[in-house]
Amino acid sequence: MVSDHIRLRVDEADEAFFIEAEGDTDDVNLKLDREDLIALTAGAADSLFSLDYLKDMNKAIPSDAEVTVELGEEFPVKLHYGFAEGLGNATYMLAPRIQSE
Repeated sequence: MVSDHIRLRVDEADEAFFIEAEGDTDDVNLKLDREDLIALTAGAADSLFSLDYLKDMNKAIPSDAEVTVELGEEFPVKLHYGFAEGLGNATYMLAPRIQSE
């Protein structure tokens, strides 16, 4: 485990989704280009979230589900997915970790 929080952001110019974590001993940076995603609507988005809460939310999402992620600038992340062969929908929302300067 590198960090207890994770940054989710979208770079409009690169049209890419980034997942980043910074720790005392190591950093993790994952870049997902438009080709790596089902769809991407690039807009300004950059927020920091608790990794523990995101992991708990991920446990409830079926492994074969198509997940839609909504992000903003210091805005809660929303994870939407369908289940029961499209008969049900679920949304999880997580407030960002506010950074003090």
